Amino acid sequence: MATLFSTSVLLVAISMSWCVDVGSWSAVAFLITNQNQSRSGASVAVSVDIEEVKETVIIDENGVLSSLFGSETARNNFFQHDIDKNTVYIKRSHNDIPPPIAGIDMLSLYESNDYISLRKRGSQDFLNRNTTSYYDFSAYIADGGSAVVPIIPGDYINLFRSQIEESLGQEVSMNVYHSGTRAVALNIHYDAYDVLVLQLQGEKEWMIQGDNFGEKLGDITKWENVTMMEGDLLYLPQGVFHAATTAEGFDTTTHVTIGLTNKKY
Repeated sequence: MATLFSTSVLLVAISMSWCVDVGSWSAVAFLITNQNQSRSGASVAVSVDIEEVKETVIIDENGVLSSLFGSETARNNFFQHDIDKNTVYIKRSHNDIPPPIAGIDMLSLYESNDYISLRKRGSQDFLNRNTTSYYDFSAYIADGGSAVVPIIPGDYINLFRSQIEESLGQEVSMNVYHSGTRAVALNIHYDAYDVLVLQLQGEKEWMIQGDNFGEKLGDITKWENVTMMEGDLLYLPQGVFHAATTAEGFDTTTHVTIGLTNKKY
């Protein structure tokens, strides 16, 4: 049977339930590692054949979850075997279902959203359209800045948010991260809830905690490195340290996060 995608999988034991920014971070060269740490502690190579996954009870009548994960079987595999347990990276192939959204219309979000925050390596300010034109906003991004846009009614991406909530049967948070050259919107941190990350435009380099889950940052001795391309999907369970930066050679990069803040699974 054909292996349709590979995952970077790490069993996690999570005890933290808050979000912390833990300092600056510089990007390094990234490689993708496929491994699974079993409950006994042994590390073994893993290749997931999603054709063998059993059916799941997830309701996905609008098909948005299948589109998000690239296929129904990839979606089922995640909800049956990975949610709450594993950090998962799904690299989209040309045979997969196209992603539910792609690219970014930042001008539209600039005009519709009053809650855009501007960030550079952990610093934060709020966009004021009365004093900051779209030209000035674009110049800030080009200078290595980032914008974080919490999706709200009136934003064109809010339809995607509504479709996700309908399929999951729960409310989610959704944020767009739009960054310039070698930008880092947030320093190394962990989140208080699980997060799905869909790459919309450009490429982004991620470093993700690879061991000593539930411990403080200084106890981590291993990091998983991933370069996300357009259409790729990443799942981070709560409490897993991570950071991301614009990949070399890209003027801008954009991803959207889906926060499972009211998870029922």
